[in-house]
Amino acid sequence: MLLNGIDMPTGQNARKDPVPALIRVKHQAILPNRVRADLRECFLLVGGFGDLASERAYLRGETFSCIRNDGGVIEIPIDGYAVGEDGKVGVRGRVVSKQGVLLAKALQAGFLQSFSQIFNRMPTIPVNTGTGTDVQFQSMLTPQALSAASAQGVGGAMDRLANYYLDMAEQLLPVIEVDAGRGAEFILNRGVSMKLADVVE
Repeated sequence: MLLNGIDMPTGQNARKDPVPALIRVKHQAILPNRVRADLRECFLLVGGFGDLASERAYLRGETFSCIRNDGGVIEIPIDGYAVGEDGKVGVRGRVVSKQGVLLAKALQAGFLQSFSQIFNRMPTIPVNTGTGTDVQFQSMLTPQALSAASAQGVGGAMDRLANYYLDMAEQLLPVIEVDAGRGAEFILNRGVSMKLADVVE
């Protein structure tokens, strides 16, 4: 039984840095030839990652710890994997993603950036068709120029805001949420040696 809830990341780096979880053993261990070992109330430390395609959290064993009846301490590394209530490898969880909100904000910022370009004004060069030698000048500080500068400023800010939301969306990868108290079976990949108080057939 899982003693703590877990939010398993689904990114590529999640397998390199697994999320820890603690499992409490509630039943006797089933060994070959109908032999059972009393490992109840022992603890199993596991680490895992989430898989978005199967919507499951995959847990692998790391450390098994237990206190024997005579007070002796057992703490050994263990190699195994968890099986969910449905009998499949991994524990099924809920997919939780916050990318949709950020992508919607990025879309809004991108739309406002494009909409602000409507108010941009293109400067025109005056052409002197007269015969005089006077040079004509055009003032740059006009209401039209001010509105165009404001529109360009808003457009640049909206573009940066859209890129900011997109960067955040790339970092907020979906997670597989598994609640505490879920049951799981643990299967060993290879045998381990431990000195128990008793073995019940």
